[in-house]
Amino acid sequence: TNGTHYKDLWDFSDTGSVGNADGKEPYYASLVFVGNKLYGFTEYGGAHNDGTAFSLDTNGTHYKDILDLDYTNSGEYLQGTPVFYNGKLFGCPDYGGPGGYGLVFSVDTNGANFTDLMDFSNGPEGGEPWASLTRSGNTLYGTTYEGGTNSDGTLFSVDVDGNNFMVLHTFNGYDGYEASANDPLISNGVLYNMDYGGGKNYDGSIYRMILCGLFKASQNTTDDKYNTCNDYSKMVASGER
Repeated sequence: TNGTHYKDLWDFSDTGSVGNADGKEPYYASLVFVGNKLYGFTEYGGAHNDGTAFSLDTNGTHYKDILDLDYTNSGEYLQGTPVFYNGKLFGCPDYGGPGGYGLVFSVDTNGANFTDLMDFSNGPEGGEPWASLTRSGNTLYGTTYEGGTNSDGTLFSVDVDGNNFMVLHTFNGYDGYEASANDPLISNGVLYNMDYGGGKNYDGSIYRMILCGLFKASQNTTDDKYNTCNDYSKMVASGER
């Protein structure tokens, strides 16, 4: 705590070409601490220069590139902080994947069993999930920068096994747009987050949403996959109430 004993644990290297196996530019990112290991993501580098997931012992040894992303199958531009749960890491690259606009994935901490949980196509479900995921129980929560019915992004949830994807809210500009780089916070059943732009003054907004199982298909649509909740009393710009 007095600033002594600083140690450089690992230096990423940019070879300037595809094949930079240890990754580069950990962007908008934090590390996850599990046991004696650190886990993180890089936006670029790796076998395809599309980003990596890695592990590193807390003493700086045993660096391992556990996942090399590729645009077509696993996406690219992996930003943010991993979610660790039950021996797996969860993340959401911004672009690429089968839908072209990012995806949600899980992978074992040893790099095995990569699973594509949800693909974004910039449709009603959203596109470009720039921000990190947050987990509560068996459910992951996240946001998209674009897409949704108003093209201003979405707030979504999906189970850790890829089931029960749901659009919880579609942004419309007045209540924010272009959610990016912010990790949703959940406390006592309430989700809090920020949007980069929009809001009353078009300079961004802080919002909350009560997560209480309100979002049933009978409210707005017969399709659970793109179910939304338009009751604005459940999603309130901070300070308005």
